[in-house]
Amino acid sequence: MSEITYKPIVESEVKVSETYSICIDKCIKIEGGEEKCEQVVMRYKKNGMRVPRQPAFDELNVTKAIINAYKQGVFSREALDLLKKEI
Repeated sequence: MSEITYKPIVESEVKVSETYSICIDKCIKIEGGEEKCEQVVMRYKKNGMRVPRQPAFDELNVTKAIINAYKQGVFSREALDLLKKEI
């Protein structure tokens, strides 16, 4: 299996602590050294740097995970209010 990497085109980052940030970025997927397609991925940074060889979760899977968490009652009232206010 060839190596897959992602080159960010548009970066979105939310700092969640002094050390960590959650990033949802639009990237170019590079497989075996060849640019394949655009893909939205979710990753994290530690101390401002992307952690190498971490899993990159694609846009549809991230969205499905959020929907499932919502349906299962995972989110607090505060988080749900924030979603309603900001989207």
